[in-house]
Amino acid sequence: MKKLLTNNFSIKIISLILAVLFWGLIVNIYDPSTEVTIAGVNVSLINIESLTDKNYSYELVDGSKISVYIKGPKSVITDIKASDIVAVADVSTMSEFSEYVDISVKVVKNGKQVKNIEVIPRTTVVKLDIENRLTKEVEVVPVAINSPSDGHTVTNITLENTSVKIAGPSSAIEAVSEVRALCDVASATSNVSGVAELVMIDKDGNQINDTLASLSIAGIEFNATIEGEKTIWIAVAEPSGKVKDGAKIMKTSLSASKLEIMGNDQALAQIDGITIPSSAINIDGADTSKKFTISLSDYLPNGVRTKSINKVTVTVTISDNDSINLSIPTDSIKFNNLSDGLEAKIKDEDALNILVTSDSIAASDIKVSDITASVNLTGLVEGQHSVFVSFTMPEGVKLKESYKVPVIISKKTQEDQTKTSTSTETQASASSESGR
Repeated sequence: MKKLLTNNFSIKIISLILAVLFWGLIVNIYDPSTEVTIAGVNVSLINIESLTDKNYSYELVDGSKISVYIKGPKSVITDIKASDIVAVADVSTMSEFSEYVDISVKVVKNGKQVKNIEVIPRTTVVKLDIENRLTKEVEVVPVAINSPSDGHTVTNITLENTSVKIAGPSSAIEAVSEVRALCDVASATSNVSGVAELVMIDKDGNQINDTLASLSIAGIEFNATIEGEKTIWIAVAEPSGKVKDGAKIMKTSLSASKLEIMGNDQALAQIDGITIPSSAINIDGADTSKKFTISLSDYLPNGVRTKSINKVTVTVTISDNDSINLSIPTDSIKFNNLSDGLEAKIKDEDALNILVTSDSIAASDIKVSDITASVNLTGLVEGQHSVFVSFTMPEGVKLKESYKVPVIISKKTQEDQTKTSTSTETQASASSESGR
C-alpha cells in the first residue's frame, strides 16, 4: 500500500485534475457566471472646458443614455443597478475634426470599483453638435530648411499630400494664410526623404503658434531632389564671315560673362566654361552692328542644365572706317529735372559705350572730354526706368545710333536730405558773401 501511494505519479496527477473539476462544479452550482444588459445608463461629459475654452458651444445629440452589457458571478451581477454604472465621455480626447467621443464604463458600488466582471457599453460613442468651429482645407507649401552641402542645391520638393485641414474658432482659422511643410535638407549631397513638420503661417509670413487652431496631421512625407551647382565662364570666339567693304568690326561683347549651372556631380566636373563658336556668329556682308541670341543649353553636356539665365546676347559692333567707339563713364551723366526728395543712379553699368563719326575731324581725334551726356527725368517717379541719353558733341561729330540707360529712382534718406539742405545753405551763404 505504501509503495502504491509513493510511486504512482500518474494517479497523483489524475487526482489533482479531478479535484479542480469538482471545485469548479461546486462554484458553478452555488455562484454561477451570468450576464445581463442594463438599459437607461446616463452618460456624463467630462473635461468640457476643452470646448468652452475655445468659445465653442455644443449640444449632445446622440448617446446621452445607453445600455451596458455586464458579465460576472451571479452573486455580484444580481445587485448591480443602472445607478451603479458610471459612463463618461472625455471630451478632451475628441479630435478637432470629429463629432464623436468614446464612452468608457465601469461599475462602482459603495465608492469602490467592482473588479473581476466584464462591462461593455452597447453604444460606444456619443455624438456632439459643435457650433462656432470652422474647418477648412489649406494648400501645403514645401519649404527647404537648413542648407545642403556646399556646391549643391534643392531643385525640387514633392509632398505626399498637397493640402491639409485646419480647424478651430473662426478668428484663429481666418488668420491662417498658408501651411508650410518644413523639409530638412541639412548638409545633403543627394536626394532626401523624410517627414516634414507642418506649421501655420499668417499673411505677413510669420508662424502662428495659436493653440486654438489645429492641424489634421502633424507632418507630411517629402522627397527633395538635391543636385550639384556650379558657376562657369562664358566666352565668345571671333565672328565668322567678312564684313562689307568699308566697314570694320569695332568689338564683340556678351550680355553675361558667367553662368550658373546644375546637375549631377560627375557631369558638372566635366565643364568649367562655354565658348560660343564662330559658326554661331556669322557677320558676312554686314555693314551695321548685329546681335545674336544664343541658347546656352546647346553647349552643355548631358546631365547639366542652366540654373539662372538660359540665353545670352552676342553683340558685334560694326561701323565704317571713319567711326570710333568711345566709353562714357556713367557717373559723368547728368540727371536733369529730377523731382524734389528723389535721387537717381544708373544701374549696374560703369560706362556707356557709344559709336560716333565725324565729317569734319578725324575720328581718332575725338575725345571723351569733349562730349557731355545727360538724361531728362521729368515726371519720373520711384522705380526703374529706361531713359534715352542726350549728348552734346563737338561740331561735326554725330552718333551712329541712339542709346538708353537703366535709371533707378528712389526716395532720399533723411541723412541725404539734410546734406542737400546744408549744401544749399552753404552755397547761398557763399553767394551772399561774394555779393558783399
